[in-house]
Amino acid sequence: MGSHWNSRMAYSATIHSATRYSPRELFHSFAPPCPLDAMVTASLLEPAGSADPYALQALEWLQEAATFMRATTGKQMQRMKRYYDASVKPQSFEEGDQVLLFDPRKKQHCAKWHVSWKGPMIVKKC
Repeated sequence: MGSHWNSRMAYSATIHSATRYSPRELFHSFAPPCPLDAMVTASLLEPAGSADPYALQALEWLQEAATFMRATTGKQMQRMKRYYDASVKPQSFEEGDQVLLFDPRKKQHCAKWHVSWKGPMIVKKC
């Protein structure tokens, strides 16, 4: 359990380049605690008097984090689409051209030997 647990903890505490936050910070609304932090600084949050105000505050933090993640993910998707679209070359076909038809099927027992292309087919006008 030791090394697996440490790697999960390290991942959840690592600041990601896309969001500039760690997954734990987005989910729990505060940075993951570190033993060194306890020695250097005190907690920035005031302790909650009861569970109700804390639950309301936590709900607000989670809603803000979800809104932030939707915006950030949208930006990342647009950036990735721009890079993808830059490398895609449009194809045009004329009547009578021979083409291969991509026909993916449900997962086969041995997909390694499955051929997803049929043809050649001849392009016809509709």
